[in-house]
Amino acid sequence: MGRLKLLQETHIVLKVETKVIDAKFQHRNSFDSHPESKPGIFLAEFVLRSAADLFVSAVERHLSGWTTLLRTFQLAMMVLAILSALALMYAGYVFILEPVSRLKSALHDIEDGDFATRVIVETGDEMGSLAEGFNSMAENLQSLYGNLETKVREKTASLETKQQRLSALYEVAAFVASAETLEELAHGFARHMRRIAQADAVAIRWSDVANERYVLLGSDCLPHVMAEEEQCVLSGDCFCGAKVESGTMPSVRVIPILDASRSLSGQAAGRRVHEHCERAGYATLITVPLGLHMRVLGEVELFYRGEPSLSEEEKALFEALASHLAGAMESLRAAALGREAAVFSERQLLAQELHDSIAQSLAFLKIQMQLLRDAMGRQDQAAIHATMDELDVGVREGPFDAYVAQGWRRSDGDRDHADGRTSNVYGRLGYQLTPEWQASVMGLYSNNYAMDPGEVGKPATRQGKYRTRDSLGTLTLAHDYGRVGGEIKVYSNDGRSEWTGQTGTDRDTLMDWEQTGLRARESLQPWEGGRVELGFDSDRVDGDVDFVRQNGTTTHWKASAFRIDSPLAVVSQEWGLGDGWSITPSAGVRYYQIGWRKGDSGSFLPLIGVNH
Repeated sequence: MGRLKLLQETHIVLKVETKVIDAKFQHRNSFDSHPESKPGIFLAEFVLRSAADLFVSAVERHLSGWTTLLRTFQLAMMVLAILSALALMYAGYVFILEPVSRLKSALHDIEDGDFATRVIVETGDEMGSLAEGFNSMAENLQSLYGNLETKVREKTASLETKQQRLSALYEVAAFVASAETLEELAHGFARHMRRIAQADAVAIRWSDVANERYVLLGSDCLPHVMAEEEQCVLSGDCFCGAKVESGTMPSVRVIPILDASRSLSGQAAGRRVHEHCERAGYATLITVPLGLHMRVLGEVELFYRGEPSLSEEEKALFEALASHLAGAMESLRAAALGREAAVFSERQLLAQELHDSIAQSLAFLKIQMQLLRDAMGRQDQAAIHATMDELDVGVREGPFDAYVAQGWRRSDGDRDHADGRTSNVYGRLGYQLTPEWQASVMGLYSNNYAMDPGEVGKPATRQGKYRTRDSLGTLTLAHDYGRVGGEIKVYSNDGRSEWTGQTGTDRDTLMDWEQTGLRARESLQPWEGGRVELGFDSDRVDGDVDFVRQNGTTTHWKASAFRIDSPLAVVSQEWGLGDGWSITPSAGVRYYQIGWRKGDSGSFLPLIGVNH
């Protein structure tokens, strides 16, 4: 209302001022035409100026009030703007900067690996939604990282387990390759198996071809009673050694002994389990078959006092270890058969050499006998005595007598790579010391070889070359006083066999042997037809074998020296029966001492009929 009144007064003043100005111009013009009216004009101009001053003063007063009001308003607006800015800054800090700072701090914690960090959600606005999204992201990261750590731990544990199993396989493979005897292989494998399987006891059993008997070869931590009473287990008498159908390969079996014994409490198997396994405190039995080429050779038995959990990987590991054992045992068996075959072949060669020597001797005797018949037909006593002397000593020159024979034979065989050769030299030299005493030296040397042609049409099955060299020497001192006679003989036999170029695990098999001994005999004739003979035999056998593998490594096997001492005594009596027949009953006793162990004594009572 004040502003409206002021505007109305200002409008009126302006209208008056306008009229005054118009009147001023009119009076000025009139004054110019009428000079006598000039004083009135000056009075009107004064009044007009006074009114104008009043108007200006009024306007200034109004403007001063408005200016004061405007400044007051501006000051209030400035204060309000400052307060609003402070309020906005506080609101921005509370609702934007502080949540962002918390998010930033939480992000740093996430970067440091603390995925359990969470942001407190205090509002439902956009910052609250952002905090919820951050929390969801952190939860997902924590879940993923936690699962990743779990997977990494599981994978690491799996790799460590596989590494341990691989190490166990390598360790067992190296052991079975270095074992030289079946006993060493069985006991050593039992120790390794017990450690790997963490069992309380382990037993290794070998089966016959029909899988009817299982023989205990080796064990580790097995109670002495079980080892003694279960040396041989029949199939079906116990849970150890189950009957296997021909052509099938059983799997690993886990047998709860307590439950199984209850189910068979009325049978022999149940009683056996109760008496042995339960008495030893075993609760679980795991049997692992020893198989090779779909043939069951035996089994490995793991005894536990608890209830172990067996995974498929552990079953596979046990089967792989058992396969290594079966292969090693079969290799040892094959090597033993090979050595037996080599010894048999050597014996055959020696027999052949002896046969050749005997054949040559018989040919010599045949020739001498023919010469003797011719001399007897001519009644040539000198020729008869010369022939008889040659038959007696071969070649005699004064107190010396000598005999030499040599044999050589070679064959190309009926196929390629089937040639062979035998050669030997025999010699004897004797010297008559006195009419009653004589000394002699005998020597025999043989050098033979044979090539293996392999199976017909399969050159890859050739087993190389087998060669033997053997020498035998004896030194004899004999005496003959009619009713008393005897001799002492010392001998030495050594040789070497070489089986080279084989295709199996062993490329070369090199065997050396040495045999020495003593033979002593003394014969007495205290009465007519009666004879008492005393004697002593002593033999010592030694040898070693080198197995040269295909990879160039060599395994040396040294056999223990074997010695036999054997004194004997024999009494015999000869009675004539007439018509050229006689009977000679005899009785004797021989005592054996083998190595460091005393042996048994033996007696004999033969009856000998002789046609003179």
